[in-house]
Formats: sequence, C-alpha cells, structure tokens
Amino acid sequence: MFSEIISKKYRWFIWTIIIIVVVGVSLTTYAYITGVNIEAETSEIVFSFHASRKGKIEVVSNPKGAKIYLDNKDTGKETNAEFTAKPGDHILKLTKDGYKDYIENIEVEKGETIEVNAILEEGEGITEAPVDETADWETYRDEEYGYEIKYPEDYTFKEAETEMGGMRVSFFSKEFIDSQGEYPDIRVSLDSNLGLDVESWWRKTHKDSVDVATVTYIKVADIDSLKVKDPLGLIPHTDAFIPRNSKIYSISSTVNDGIFDQMLFTFRFTE
Repeated sequence: MFSEIISKKYRWFIWTIIIIVVVGVSLTTYAYITGVNIEAETSEIVFSFHASRKGKIEVVSNPKGAKIYLDNKDTGKETNAEFTAKPGDHILKLTKDGYKDYIENIEVEKGETIEVNAILEEGEGITEAPVDETADWETYRDEEYGYEIKYPEDYTFKEAETEMGGMRVSFFSKEFIDSQGEYPDIRVSLDSNLGLDVESWWRKTHKDSVDVATVTYIKVADIDSLKVKDPLGLIPHTDAFIPRNSKIYSISSTVNDGIFDQMLFTFRFTE
C-alpha cells in the first residue's frame, strides 16, 4: 500500500515536470515567433512586447497636439508621441487646425528608432475654389469614363489615345495652340490600379519619385486622393491621383498651382 502511494506521487511529480517543460517550450517558441520578451520577476511571469521585429517612430512637433497619420491611417496619437511600425518606407503626416499639413517620407528599420522633429507652418490646406471664379469656365465631359472637369475660357483641349488604349486629354492656354514642342498643360488620364490602393499604386509606378516628391492627402470629388509635387522630369510637375473602382484618374500639371487647384476642385464624376 505504501509503495503504491509513493508510486502515484512519483507519477504526479513526473507529469508536473512534463507539463512545466511543455509550457516553457511553448512560451519560448511563441516569444521567438512574435517577438515577446518573457521576464521572470519574483514568482510572476511578465510579458513585455518589444520592437525587435519592428521599428519605433518618435514624433515631436512645434506646436504639439498634431494628429499623427501613418500611410494615410490615423494612429490615434497626437504629438508628442512614439509608436512602433513595420520596417520599410512610410509616409508620415501631421495635421492641426490652423496649420498646414506636415508630410515626410520616412524609412523605418527593424529594431531602430527614427526621430521626426516637425515645425508646423501657420495656414490652411487647399480650399475649394470660390464658385464665382469658375462659374464662367468651360466644361469638359467624358461620357465613356464618367467624369467632367472645368477649364478656363482662354484654354482649349486636345484628346489623344494612350499607349494602353485609354484616352488622355490635355488642357492648355490657347496661345500654345500652334506649338509643336513642349508647353505647359494639365492632363487627365486613366490607369489600372493594379489591384492596389492609391498610395501603394503611386509607390509602385513612380519609384524614382518616392524619396524626392512631396505628398499631400486631399479629397477630390469626395474621394481620398493623393497630391504629389514631383521635381523629377524635364519640367517639375504636380499630380493628383484619384482612385475609383479599378482605375486611377491622374490629373497632372506643369502650369501654375493656382489654375491647377481650381480645375482640380471642379473635377466631378458623372455616374
């Protein structure tokens, strides 16, 4: 009888040891895969998530209290703040009432901390052109692709088929109507979105511009869009990329930003 009791206790002891070992191996494996530190403090096991597989972004702004967006997504934080992000290229945006949006392209590296110090400029973002400034403008309407846009009375337009079989329309001052060379214009064209959101599409199709362009998030026709000032090319240009269904509507300009912004905010979808 006594030997049986000892044997049972021994079996329970062995099973206890096995359970502890299995749990320990499981927790260690989980920690390795997910990047969780497991630290023993007295008799407790403490889990502390760390950034070994991510990077950290520290954002400071003057003035503080600006909302922080990463890749056009609200982080839920305001400056001054810090948070983690996946390694790679990102677009950081700060917004605050009464100040211009602050945009910066950043690169996050695994296990590293990147510091962003932003000085916000007083002012507002682009506002819609007053109705009386565009009321007498001409209207271009594309029935096939379902959009319309206004252009100044002293402008005209020219349509051309793109290499991909789509239609591109160029708006330019009538003084260049007989020009055979390059002239400042505003062009509207369409591209496939390649199954990507607008920002990913821009990064994929404009790789040379990612590190040098200035990117702003705007709304066009009540759709979240990108406005990009690109210094590359023969002539620096400003582009707006508007996603809709499976296409990207591109509005590109080599004319002054005033006319471009006014035309941009008359852009409408007709269907």
